[in-house]
Amino acid sequence: MAASLKVSELTSLASVASADLFLVSDADVSISKKVTLTNVEGSMSLANLGTKSIDNLSDVDITTAAPNTGEALAWDGSNFVPTAAHFTLAGVSAGAVNLGTFSGDIITDNTTIKTAFQDLETKIESNDQAAATASAVTEIDGNVNDLILVSGLAENAQNLGTFSGSTITDDQTVKAALQALETSLETKESQVTVAEINSNADDLISLTGVAENTVNLGTFSGSTIDNSVTIKAALQALESAIEAETAARGSAITDLIDGAPDALNTLNELAAALNDDASAAATLTAAITANETHIDNMATLTGVAKDDLNLGTFSGSTIPDSRTVKSALQEIETAFEEVDTNTDNVISLTGVAENTTVFSPTGGDADFTGTTLAGTDLTVKSALQALGTKADANAAANTAEASTRAAADATLTTNVGTLQTHTSNQGTTLGVAATATHLGTFSGSTINDNVNVKQALQALETACELSTDDGDNVNQLVGNTSADAEPANYFFLVVDASTGAIKVINKEFVETEGSN
Repeated sequence: MAASLKVSELTSLASVASADLFLVSDADVSISKKVTLTNVEGSMSLANLGTKSIDNLSDVDITTAAPNTGEALAWDGSNFVPTAAHFTLAGVSAGAVNLGTFSGDIITDNTTIKTAFQDLETKIESNDQAAATASAVTEIDGNVNDLILVSGLAENAQNLGTFSGSTITDDQTVKAALQALETSLETKESQVTVAEINSNADDLISLTGVAENTVNLGTFSGSTIDNSVTIKAALQALESAIEAETAARGSAITDLIDGAPDALNTLNELAAALNDDASAAATLTAAITANETHIDNMATLTGVAKDDLNLGTFSGSTIPDSRTVKSALQEIETAFEEVDTNTDNVISLTGVAENTTVFSPTGGDADFTGTTLAGTDLTVKSALQALGTKADANAAANTAEASTRAAADATLTTNVGTLQTHTSNQGTTLGVAATATHLGTFSGSTINDNVNVKQALQALETACELSTDDGDNVNQLVGNTSADAEPANYFFLVVDASTGAIKVINKEFVETEGSN
């Protein structure tokens, strides 16, 4: 294909001869024709050159609304009228040469629309927002790691794993584990109840007359109760002795009434049987009285009436009502052992040895590995306080970070909204929908349907280049120098000296705006 002719390559003329040709467009038949300067001079009226305004053109109206600086003519459906719509669309005042200032730091102040789009594109693609908060995210991640270490679990664990006891079910969350402990502790005897149990136990111990933790009643001065026996055995011995003595008295009385046996059928035998005690009756009565006193004392020790068969009612819940001494002692023993077991479990739960009042770091595996609890002696309360203070600080930092992010998100949302508006306006300028991916259909054959802007411009450029021949003058453009018949109405093709662009003007415009 021959090289394409460019307007910028045309040679300007120092003068025009009468026979020189003008390339014009026939307004009636829409074809190009060649006319001589003589034809042009004969058909144009130059009487009013330099005295007319653009408003004299039939389709231009600058009277209804006078133009202001920076405005351009735009077709309103009837005429070309002054408008600043392109400035309004850009969001700036008429005549502005840039977009002015922005409240954020993404778009550079006093820049063009293209540069603003570039700033937004660069910001979005570089994800600068994430970089701006990287240090804060790193700090939060560090705090989370500390909390993970305090929990004793691996990172990303979703439950607490297994426990050796039965209070906390395996594979529970922290909340569920705390709930299990709370429920267990609330169902167990409180320290007040334990104190009450201890007090009652002490009272019972005092009632027995022996020292605490003694397993028997020790020695007795008489022979009725054997030494080192339990309360039950002592009561059994007294019961047996009394019953035996009662039986003996009954037999003696029976013998006296019904006839004495051979061995006791005389007073001497009776005296001998009574150890020759002249006060045998008093001695027997004293013995009986003494035994009765022992029984009364034992009843007093139990805290109930002498002939009662059980210990009656208790104000607490450890010992059920109407229990014997043994049953009561068994209930106390069971409750105490359960409390002691629960206490051992609680001690194990703390992770420190029994009777330890503080946790002291030793440099071993049992020490805290984070920074919040490491390196100091701790009680449960002081450890919880340290963790609570750290959590409050982290919550405050998270709140500040959330506020910073919210402000950044709001700015980004506003900028994206502006970008979307510009994109929509750009679609309107192109004559297609904002979301369109191509220019749609064309009525001619030069531009293919459904192509993008670049492809359409390429098609136009190719068509223009293909429609010209080599050379730098009209002869080569039109192929010959024979003048055509001058049309009744025609347009001039002119070259804008400042830009090199080809433009079309009608004969009347030359008449009104030219010079002699």
